[in-house]
Amino acid sequence: EHQINHIKNATATPRANGQVERQNQTLLTALTTMYEDEDGKDWDKRLKQIQFALNDLQHGTTKTSAHQLLFGYNPRNALQNQLVLALTNEEYEVDLDETRAMLREDALVKIGQQQLRDKRRFDNKHKPPRRYEEGDLVMVKRGPIATGQSRKLTPKYGGPYQVAAVLQNDRYLLTDIPGAERSQRKFNSVYATDNMKPWCTLTTSSDEDTTDSSEAECDEGTPPLMYEEGTPLEGRAGAGDRDERMTGGE
Repeated sequence: EHQINHIKNATATPRANGQVERQNQTLLTALTTMYEDEDGKDWDKRLKQIQFALNDLQHGTTKTSAHQLLFGYNPRNALQNQLVLALTNEEYEVDLDETRAMLREDALVKIGQQQLRDKRRFDNKHKPPRRYEEGDLVMVKRGPIATGQSRKLTPKYGGPYQVAAVLQNDRYLLTDIPGAERSQRKFNSVYATDNMKPWCTLTTSSDEDTTDSSEAECDEGTPPLMYEEGTPLEGRAGAGDRDERMTGGE
């Protein structure tokens, strides 16, 4: 009825609300330059001034201000209040409606052009996202948790979890693996593909006491913990130490 499409964003994916995050960045920058209290506790007293300035500021994409797009004119002082003129002058009100409609139509075109430029720039700097299917096992990036302890040496990813459903916009519904729940409360969350990586599995040959990595599927930067078959350990940096640890120092 109101042409509103409700799309839920994934965990730790602020770009899903890109326009809001961009506006928050501008608002935060303005607040840091205007507060007088050293602790910054009087920030709420400056919101009216910042709101007026942002509404009257010419946008880089639309080349006009938000106030002009909404009302058809830029704000003036009490002596030049065009809102009063619009209410008392019927002819002026008609012209104002036409001007406002032209401004909004032009703004839509410019916004669309800017979005295409932003999309091309983003696509050129990022590789295509990895695709997952239902039933795939994945790991997810751990979010910051205030535990009071250092997390520098803790694993950056947790899991594995199972892909339960494939959603739009490179998002996936993840759940616990059946029969391997970690707690009484089942894990059920939506993650974006840039916060996921495939679960790397290695198969062990029954004939030889070696690990075969030919069937392993790992991302770049996540190599199997082994060397290729037939490659001597001698000559590698620190290979002797690793060999001694692996054999128990014999």
